[in-house]
Amino acid sequence: MKRIGFDIDGVILNLHIHLIKEFKKQYGIDLRLFLTEFIFTVPGLDDDDISYTIEQTILKTTKVIRPFKTVKETLVQIFEQSKEPILFVTARELHLKDATEKSLENNFKGMFEYETIYTGEIGNKLQYLQAYDIGYFTEDNPDTCNEISQFLTKTFLVNRVYNVNHKTFPDVIRINFLSDIISHIYPTR
Repeated sequence: MKRIGFDIDGVILNLHIHLIKEFKKQYGIDLRLFLTEFIFTVPGLDDDDISYTIEQTILKTTKVIRPFKTVKETLVQIFEQSKEPILFVTARELHLKDATEKSLENNFKGMFEYETIYTGEIGNKLQYLQAYDIGYFTEDNPDTCNEISQFLTKTFLVNRVYNVNHKTFPDVIRINFLSDIISHIYPTR
């Protein structure tokens, strides 16, 4: 069976609640008003301001960031069924590796084996998915899902406020909770 991989932010860990707090604190901005697209813009802030604030939020939240509902039990079930390490594939850059590993360890230490793959940018996940023989991948970026879906066994898009109105290819499976992928990966016979 092909391996199973997951994006981290927006799929596994709920960074967005911390981003909302940080943008309010730093800029007095209600970020929820601008989370209508995966790559969002905020009037008065340039891309560097937004990227810096996201990075600072990642660094500040290693001890308090938590997974979304159903994530822990779903990952444990997949690990027990597959007997393979869970693969986290993230566009986070390498200078965020320590913070990323601390966040993952604080939430999943001792629950299952996992490996983190750092792509360093949003647009190049397919080459990593293919190199690691990942056939099932869960993502929150609809553009990434559309780019990779024809090459994988199954591609899942977690519905979030910033992607629900985005069109996806017919072979992209939309889910509300991570647990929704179980029936697609391990169908009952």
